[in-house]
Amino acid sequence: MLHARTITVAADPWCPFNCIPGSSRQGYMIDLLAKILAPHGYAVKYIALPWSRAIRSAEHGDIDGVVAAGEEDGARLLLHKTPMGVSMQAFE
Repeated sequence: MLHARTITVAADPWCPFNCIPGSSRQGYMIDLLAKILAPHGYAVKYIALPWSRAIRSAEHGDIDGVVAAGEEDGARLLLHKTPMGVSMQAFE
């Protein structure tokens, strides 16, 4: 039997993008990542880390990715050109 390779991603919880690790609703980005990677033999492990530690851990290769990272978060992170989501703050 083939065993799935595991991709470990981290971030500080920021619902609805990424919520509480291990919960029934980990966030839509975690769900999307798992659905994209599963057919290629990968499982996703999502862990909560303080934001700066998650960035540093990815830059050092301790984890495979950071959920919801952007260009301003780290020059050494590989980012996809099409975002999985957008966050905006507005006042009415």
